[in-house]
Amino acid sequence: MNWARTVVSALIILVAASLFSAWAVSAVAVRAIEDGTAVHGIAEDALDDPEVVAALGDAVADSAVAGLQARGIDPARLGLEEALRALITDAVDTDTFKESLLEQVDAAHEQLAAQLGNTLASPAPLTLEIDVSGYVNAQIDTIPLVGVQIPDIQVDPIEVEALDAETFDDVRSAYQWLRIAQDWALWTGIGVVVIGMFVTLRLRWFLPKVGAATAAIAGALFVGTHFWGVEAVVALLPGGKDGSIGRLILEVVTEAAVPAVELRLLELAAWALIIGLVFFLIGVLTYPRPKPQYR
Repeated sequence: MNWARTVVSALIILVAASLFSAWAVSAVAVRAIEDGTAVHGIAEDALDDPEVVAALGDAVADSAVAGLQARGIDPARLGLEEALRALITDAVDTDTFKESLLEQVDAAHEQLAAQLGNTLASPAPLTLEIDVSGYVNAQIDTIPLVGVQIPDIQVDPIEVEALDAETFDDVRSAYQWLRIAQDWALWTGIGVVVIGMFVTLRLRWFLPKVGAATAAIAGALFVGTHFWGVEAVVALLPGGKDGSIGRLILEVVTEAAVPAVELRLLELAAWALIIGLVFFLIGVLTYPRPKPQYR
């Protein structure tokens, strides 16, 4: 039965190394959600979508017209509605406008992260509520001759759908698994290693093999992420990019979060190599030497 113990020992090494790597990635992903990096990336991706920008421009223009009418000013009767709509829709597609919206998203990231962590909520899209009053008033002021004469108006907040209901529900479910991995993958991996120490036939070399396997998996994930992108790594997961975990990683690990993931993987690979090397040296130094034979 020695062969069976050898096979089980090898599987234990792979499972432990995978758990350690999962812990490293999940910890970064959860932190990206909680500190706003992920929400910022989701909002940024949404604002890069031409359809979202066009819908946002129309919504802001409609709100601006409604705000003026509420103040007793009818832009259509004054012949200003087309000019106002053109100014606003053009402004919505500028980097300055997008940066101002992202600043609001950053300020409200805790509320948005709470939506992601609310497992009891009914399926609904992830919406970003944006106050555009200041920007609308600035555009009204640029209307030739009459713009500065028009008093400031209060525009109702605009809602932008960053993720549809199905995607957001999948992402919310997967987020809970990431939290579990963050909290338990490391300790589970250590427990698996302890079990492996009783299973292996060659305890002396078991821990060095765990270190080498962990470094190899973490290093492979780093290389894949760095050179081929997150999508290439996600394609290897169960369900690929269409699976819950894959969709969450693609939404959460945006360009802003990739450096943090890569750094954590490098740190894990380095520490795994160091620890594995230490146990390897211990194994070498404590390996029993045959006694010399004297004639």
